[in-house]
Amino acid sequence: MSDRTAVYLTLRQADFERHAELFEYRDEEETLPNALIKLSFFDVNPDMPEVKSPLHNHFIPHDWEIEANSYMEGGIERLRILADGSRQLTISDSLDGHVNLEEVIAAYELNELKNFIETKKQQQAISWEDQEIIMQARADAEAYLNGLSDADFNAVVTQTIVEPSRATREQATRYLIDTSYLPDCITRHIVEAFSLKMPPAQDAATFEFKLIDESASVEDDVIGRVDNTMGLGLRVEFDGYGNPDADNRYLVCFEKLDNDLRAIVYADVNTDEPTHIISFTGAKSDALSAE
Repeated sequence: MSDRTAVYLTLRQADFERHAELFEYRDEEETLPNALIKLSFFDVNPDMPEVKSPLHNHFIPHDWEIEANSYMEGGIERLRILADGSRQLTISDSLDGHVNLEEVIAAYELNELKNFIETKKQQQAISWEDQEIIMQARADAEAYLNGLSDADFNAVVTQTIVEPSRATREQATRYLIDTSYLPDCITRHIVEAFSLKMPPAQDAATFEFKLIDESASVEDDVIGRVDNTMGLGLRVEFDGYGNPDADNRYLVCFEKLDNDLRAIVYADVNTDEPTHIISFTGAKSDALSAE
């Protein structure tokens, strides 16, 4: 019996270049779209701790695919780094993302199909496109930390790292970025970059966004939606605001009428009439004073 097989590792080109020493003994490499690279290792222990452990320790997102053979089953492990700095690990014996038809039928017969689908969605790794947004935001967060004065940086470390440490500033920065112990300002920096990602072009008529409350906890942030599918205006609504029983829960409607760009504001939940109509005529660029 053999415990050796082929392993295929997919990761970001940037991570491959940054940690090139880990992949010295690869057999093949293939450049993929979206700045990804696929490395092949033949006739190896499928665990490959000399490579796999550092991938986890350095928070390197990747797909770890084990090829099935006569002696072992294949499968794929996907590690992703989420917006809050935590790790998402999904393991599947299905390389194509398909689900077992018998499981679907069983869930349907038990009237649990909706829960079954939601569970499968939660087990699905985030896309490489979304991962790139998060990793770029983490890089921006690292640049933010590097730009702090020593006093401000030490204050962040003191507030975040429970046990005293003799780590250098560079080591402390990597610790903050590579663990879930991110200070509030850095977590918001990452979450904001991720949550404001626009949806695909075909869904651009409506999209969801999050407003970050800079003076309060994450629980005080608010989810909103922009909709331009109703009439010619652009409508904005927020969770927890407006009449939940009304067809239109929006708070602000932007429209162009008689060559006048204006905002119609509904600031009173107890009336269907607008409380304010604001004209932007005075905000036109050609109305700017020469002084």
